[in-house]
Amino acid sequence: MMQSLASGHEPRIRNSGFANISGFLLALALAFVLLPLAEASEKPRHPAPFIAAWPGGRVTYRFDRNVDETERAAIRKAMDEWSARTGCVTFAEAREVAAERVLWLFGLDTSLLIRRSASMAFGRTTLGSGKRRLLEFNPAVVPADQLTASLLHELGHVLGLLHEHQRRDRDLYIRIPQGFLDKAGGRLQDYAAYDDWPPQDDALPYDYASIMHYSSNVDGNGMVRLDTGAFIPEARDLSPLDIVKVKRIYETSIHTPVGI
Repeated sequence: MMQSLASGHEPRIRNSGFANISGFLLALALAFVLLPLAEASEKPRHPAPFIAAWPGGRVTYRFDRNVDETERAAIRKAMDEWSARTGCVTFAEAREVAAERVLWLFGLDTSLLIRRSASMAFGRTTLGSGKRRLLEFNPAVVPADQLTASLLHELGHVLGLLHEHQRRDRDLYIRIPQGFLDKAGGRLQDYAAYDDWPPQDDALPYDYASIMHYSSNVDGNGMVRLDTGAFIPEARDLSPLDIVKVKRIYETSIHTPVGI
């Protein structure tokens, strides 16, 4: 300011201050206008849930009475597949009795309850161990030749695995049409990418073949691979990386918040 006076120039403090205030207000106004637009165009993300491993890799489960013998056999077959391929998890069946159901409702019985549902989706499953663990399924909504794969998928959730297509970095590997995401409604929770899983320093390669990866025809999502532009086929079996993920949870006895 002193230099400005000495040189015969008029001080510019007032004008400069007004300009700064005007610029700030203009920037603020633009932020209010542009921020919602940026958020609207950004694909939805959410934090990964906390998932606790089953102690000792042992999943105790009970069948509801509405599960018939054919369905029980199919579920046991899928359980045997996970056990045999990983070598670190087991499934132990417990008898369904009324008293145990009451304890389950109050969170005192931590076994997995398996029952049929009338949902339009095939399955609804809790993640990992804890209170009121549940696997609901509706075999009527999938073709018979896809039943085993669908059960393997749901049991993957039971063991603590998350959807592969919801990885933090999934936009580097797949594209899900924005039009589908805009109309997904309640199903968006099964497509929105996690913002913190997997950790950047602990990620396995992206696995298109994972039993935990949706195919392109689920819900008509239309997702495609970015490298080839091809649709994602339905996985019918456990992939090698599915086995690795479960081993990383149970062979190290680590309770992980992100399902690996």
